[in-house]
Amino acid sequence: MQIYRRDDLGSVNVLVLHGAKGDSEYPRVYSDASAWNASEQLEGKYYSEEVQTTYEIMLRDDHLFATSMQNEDVLLKYLENDHFIGDKWWWQEMRVIRNSEGEVTGIRINADTNWVQNLLFEKI
Repeated sequence: MQIYRRDDLGSVNVLVLHGAKGDSEYPRVYSDASAWNASEQLEGKYYSEEVQTTYEIMLRDDHLFATSMQNEDVLLKYLENDHFIGDKWWWQEMRVIRNSEGEVTGIRINADTNWVQNLLFEKI
């Protein structure tokens, strides 16, 4: 059995599946940047000292992408609360880091392996 949970405005944000082993919740994933109204704060270049790589996060055709010279572009889909998922195995999850004033100072990414977890990229 499935239930769609709605917010105060009536939008569906969570799918709840009731199963024999309990409930599972799946938040809505947004593929366009309009669901996250702060995309301009995220745009810019990010550098990781650990892997000596720079990525640029940019808005293109109303979608957020992470681009670099070394890899294919990564489509970033907004999940919730500065949390994104990527469409490549080396960029499965991204969390935005903010300072005390709320400014974006970096990102942390996780890959689809245990080798890359919480890899820090600082905004430059």
